[in-house]
Amino acid sequence: MMGPGVSWIDTDGDGLADVFEKSSGTNPTKVDTDSDGYGDGLEIHAGSNPLNANSKPYDANHNGLPDVFENRYFNSTTVNQPGGVDPLADPDGDGCNNLCEAVHGTNPNNPDTDGDGMPDGAEVDQGSSHMSPVAPPRGVSGDPEPVAPPFACATRRTRARSPPPGAP
Repeated sequence: MMGPGVSWIDTDGDGLADVFEKSSGTNPTKVDTDSDGYGDGLEIHAGSNPLNANSKPYDANHNGLPDVFENRYFNSTTVNQPGGVDPLADPDGDGCNNLCEAVHGTNPNNPDTDGDGMPDGAEVDQGSSHMSPVAPPRGVSGDPEPVAPPFACATRRTRARSPPPGAP
């Protein structure tokens, strides 16, 4: 786990901190390093390789949410049926819709994945770590302020910057 003093800036807003992108070989200034239509954060959290355009998150129902995410948190990959997973829904009410949660690797059924008292959506919008209770918000340690919030969440009912192919 990264602690205090580590920069959590996410220059391209793909859901991965620049320091992680540099260590994993992805481009911290490009949302989709391999240009396959899936943002790097979504690929990492779905278990595919963001450096290989042939490695893509599997999405059987083409709703934009990787099956691994739907099965883990909802035990479902159905779409447009009772119990189907809506990518724009926000079941935990934290201001981060299901697509936002999938991109950032947070739990859509827990409004505060890291247990630090701040909802995941607020942390995503402020650029602080939604995965570590010790990470400071963006700009606290002299880091430059973001040009724009990393990803739009459910409060604005919009999608991540790099929606997967076939997403509704």
